[in-house]
Amino acid sequence: MMKNRTLRHPFLSNTRSSRNREARTGEHCPLTGWWAPGGDEAEALFVAEGSIMPSRLGHSTSWSLVSGGLASGQLASASAGGAQ
Repeated sequence: MMKNRTLRHPFLSNTRSSRNREARTGEHCPLTGWWAPGGDEAEALFVAEGSIMPSRLGHSTSWSLVSGGLASGQLASASAGGAQ
């Protein structure tokens, strides 16, 4: 008997927890998207998954995901300024 396997695409998964939506300076970014320091959306930065979360004004800070979970094609478009 074969195992029943379910393939999950990371951008379609509902298994992301709230901890993936928060990161601190020096940690690896858990998700590609716009990250705001302390929830201040006016200061949001675009950070790619796996990148090191930056400091803010030379100090360690907590970052919250404002908008994220881009697929690779969307990432290429976003980094190119929307040009396709």
